[in-house]
Amino acid sequence: NYSFYSKKDLENCLISEEGHLKILNYLSEDQTHLRISLIPNLLKAVANNNKNFDNFKIYEIGRSYKEINQYFPLEEKIIAGAVVAKTKNDDCFYEAKGATEAILDKFHITLKSAKQVKQTPYAHPVKGLSYLEPSGKTLAKVFTLHPKVAKNYQLEDYTIALFEINFTDLMKLESPPS
Repeated sequence: NYSFYSKKDLENCLISEEGHLKILNYLSEDQTHLRISLIPNLLKAVANNNKNFDNFKIYEIGRSYKEINQYFPLEEKIIAGAVVAKTKNDDCFYEAKGATEAILDKFHITLKSAKQVKQTPYAHPVKGLSYLEPSGKTLAKVFTLHPKVAKNYQLEDYTIALFEINFTDLMKLESPPS
């Protein structure tokens, strides 16, 4: 996916325009803002793939860019993924959770979890889980897609669970295998 999305994508995902870098000489109306999340473009890929598949998994490893009022934005590498099923069940959430924990295990990282996903407008208000660094900062999130966002992408007939992992911060915590 591209590192850009549009104002319409922000609206569809219930994301505020605040914190985004707006491109002055954008090439297309679909590429007006540098992304702070991989989820909007991932959801567009899900919407395109659901035309051919009822159940599938998709992921992306890419960079996010956050305005921090310095010369360069904060650039972080993010891993995001989606588990999609045509049926209504919680299996998707547990598959996304399992994928997240497999990545954490691969780097020998154990994090405490919290049953709340903060500052994630596209996440379901009560169906989510955060993995926290020892300092309390959120390193990873697993959640079911917010129903309003699913409707905005015409995905209301699907169960969609997503995960986001801040890979940049994850690498700072990596410990050697014992």
